[in-house]
Amino acid sequence: MGRIGQAFARRAIASGMKVIYYNRTRLPEEIEKEYNCQRVSFEELLERSDVISLHCPLTAETHHLLDEAAMVKMRQGAIILNTARGAVIDERMLVKYLQNGKLGGAGLDVYEAEPVITPELLVLDNVVMTPHNATGTIDTRIEIAREAAENILRFFEGRKDIAIVNPVVWQ
Repeated sequence: MGRIGQAFARRAIASGMKVIYYNRTRLPEEIEKEYNCQRVSFEELLERSDVISLHCPLTAETHHLLDEAAMVKMRQGAIILNTARGAVIDERMLVKYLQNGKLGGAGLDVYEAEPVITPELLVLDNVVMTPHNATGTIDTRIEIAREAAENILRFFEGRKDIAIVNPVVWQ
């Protein structure tokens, strides 16, 4: 429940949601009061939440944080939102529990094996997917434009040190 989690909490509260959170460390009391939220164990978060929104870095500790064991503990019909890192969720298990109806839906902006997307996700009616654009801040957009312009200049200079998604085009 860092900066991004707190921004999400503000929007959740405005939408009438009650906020609970799991974090390695407890937030200061004044922040908990501001959001009228409560720190709970990870297991309790899974069991009580209708919506779980992930806002954590990808580390050895968070890799497949939402795995089969976690999904089994989740409420029937729960919704998962992931704008953190794709591998925080085991996508094979996500597909399984979306298909069997245990999970009500998923909103994904990141994917476990980007740029490859698990094909089953593409056909599920209970999944909303965006193209990894949650970082769409003004500063990020300016940096993307700067890098694109730099790549164009490098291309016309005959250079190959360009950020390229599909390197086979050089062949």
